[in-house]
Amino acid sequence: MPHGNEDDPSILLYIRDKSDKEERIYQYLNEGIVLVSCGGIVKDVVNPDNGIAGCPDILTDGVWMWPGDLAYYVKKYHLELGKEFVQGMEDSGWHIRNIFGIDYDNLHPNTQNQS
Repeated sequence: MPHGNEDDPSILLYIRDKSDKEERIYQYLNEGIVLVSCGGIVKDVVNPDNGIAGCPDILTDGVWMWPGDLAYYVKKYHLELGKEFVQGMEDSGWHIRNIFGIDYDNLHPNTQNQS
């Protein structure tokens, strides 16, 4: 993805059939708190004919951070996310709590999409 690193694995490796948690994951990602606001849009990197995938903002739940277009890929392509990331969502009851005093040095990027 344009906002990823060159050595990150391809998003195409994590496209799956729809999961039973997908809608909850999608909603959780959309509830993220904007950590970094960026102007502009990002286009769908899987199929550019689909147009806009979201914005390049960085969102957080106070523990993890993710790009603003991640929810789009979960919904559109059933993108599989890392187990620890999803477990954290589930452990929170699928809701982002109020965040006070984010520990910026210890935020986890969602870069490991391991099954």
